[in-house]
Amino acid sequence: ATFGSSDAQIATATGRPWTAGEVVVSAAVNSPQSESGPLLLPVDARSPRAGFPEGSLLFDRVLAGPGSLPLLFVADRLEASQAETLEALNPDGGSHSVAVAHGLWPYRYWFMNKHQEGGQITSRLLTMLAGDAEARELHIVLPGDCPAQGDDLAPWVTPDGSLLFFQTLYSARGDCAQASVLRSFYVRLGADGLPVPGEKARMLLASLEAEIAVMTPSLSPDACTLYVASDLDMVDRRQRLYAASRR
Repeated sequence: ATFGSSDAQIATATGRPWTAGEVVVSAAVNSPQSESGPLLLPVDARSPRAGFPEGSLLFDRVLAGPGSLPLLFVADRLEASQAETLEALNPDGGSHSVAVAHGLWPYRYWFMNKHQEGGQITSRLLTMLAGDAEARELHIVLPGDCPAQGDDLAPWVTPDGSLLFFQTLYSARGDCAQASVLRSFYVRLGADGLPVPGEKARMLLASLEAEIAVMTPSLSPDACTLYVASDLDMVDRRQRLYAASRR
């Protein structure tokens, strides 16, 4: 969150209704640069970084000025004393928005990557097991046969790595080139971390009007509540967090 400034910082909020939120007090986590994409592993989940305790915090940070690529980091805990880059997850000089199947070992990761080639920068969603030499790109097909696209698909996975939740630009008319509204979807994954062959993604909260954005989907630990950000309030169209419980 920005909390009224241009510098994005990592914060926490608790309860339902949510508290106003508090910035994490840690120079290792919230530096003078902008941080985002926090993912706090469960207290009993091993850290991706050898020597760090269980329950590490993963996040991304832009180290330099505007236009610079973000990098993925791991911190030893929420209010961290140290943080280091996740080298294997930063191919081509920068990645962001990491998801982890922490119920698997070795961990499988999904993350957004900025690929640079011929002076062009393209965004792609990659997956890899810890220890893999190379990551593989996901190609996700939406209802209407458009591909999932966008600079940040905000991936989130179930602990066993079987379902991927994500946001993407979508056109209800099936006009892929003119897709402009972020909507949320989920797709089944195989053991390789890629979409099950022949299966399309399914839309979350499909009953909402096509012009309403539904972003950054994730599930509660018991998988009974879906969390999203949305501009659902038609009065001011500000983005707010919402919870939808399973019936």
